[in-house]
Amino acid sequence: MLSGVEWYVDRKAEARGEPGLYYSYLSAVASSLQAQGEVVDPTWLMGASGWAFRIIMRADMSERAIHAFDWAALLPEGLRNAGYDCVYVGRRCGSAALRAQRQAEAHAAIVAGIDAGRPAVVYDLFMPEWGLVIGYDDDAQAYDVLAYNRPLLDPTEPLAAGGGHPMWRETHRPMRGRVPYALLGQRDLGVLSVTVPGGPCGRCHDEALLNALQVAVAHAQGEEWTQTPTCQSGVAAYAHWAKAVQTQPSEAWERAEYLAGHWAGARCYARDLLMRESDQCPALEPAARAYARVADQLLTVWRAYHGEHYPGRRQQEQLADILFDTARSEAEAIAYLRRCVPNDAGTYLLRTG
Repeated sequence: MLSGVEWYVDRKAEARGEPGLYYSYLSAVASSLQAQGEVVDPTWLMGASGWAFRIIMRADMSERAIHAFDWAALLPEGLRNAGYDCVYVGRRCGSAALRAQRQAEAHAAIVAGIDAGRPAVVYDLFMPEWGLVIGYDDDAQAYDVLAYNRPLLDPTEPLAAGGGHPMWRETHRPMRGRVPYALLGQRDLGVLSVTVPGGPCGRCHDEALLNALQVAVAHAQGEEWTQTPTCQSGVAAYAHWAKAVQTQPSEAWERAEYLAGHWAGARCYARDLLMRESDQCPALEPAARAYARVADQLLTVWRAYHGEHYPGRRQQEQLADILFDTARSEAEAIAYLRRCVPNDAGTYLLRTG
């Protein structure tokens, strides 16, 4: 088992009162990179991977919306665009023979990664999130794991609207334990996803930034994957979210905080990335300012659910209004970004200063 592996936490974001890296895939990736001796830049990791600019929302505010995308297409490429090579093995469905084949391939990748000092990022170790495999034991036929542990409400506290005092459990105390080899990709959802982050892949910074901006524009317009009546992505997701906020009961408190933490944290990183890059590319500054408004609006929503009382009906209506306004702010940000990505003539403003 690899020693000294700790879950990565963006302490600077937390000090600013922001969610930080809520997304379990990238927080697990950051943890693996940190264990390999890499200096993790969470702003670049979130931005270059495209996740600073994405949002997915289901009409029922299900947590599974976070995972409603083509993992094999987006996860490894996002990591490579952030500058890191990786090995990826995945499977969402298939025959028993395919399941066994991919499980064997994933196990081999995990073992090779651990032997090279590279923790593997694996889905659904203790819960349907990404965590880390940090060791293996052939005698016990089990993996040593460090699993994501998102903030949860104390179940002994009431969830009444306008009342109660939820005690948020320690956010950054990941679960450690063992998972049998046989359960790899065979747990609650029966889905396999294994990423072994490696060293730098040599992706050019400017190329990676341009790729990320193209992702932001495509995603905002709903072009990354198929939209459905029950699940929306991009700018359209905000209206979905606003309507859900108006109807969700207090029992949805954890889901509401979980989703708001993801998307508020993401837009904070979008703001920070564009503000930083605007030093070299002033054309990005208007988009950075617009994303700063988006971040502020979503932080208001997140803090409402991360507080001591579940929002009452009147506050829920106010939060819905904020989300409708946020859609307009993000549409403005995307309009600015369109000017910084290639147009039909093949020209763009990026790095023209």
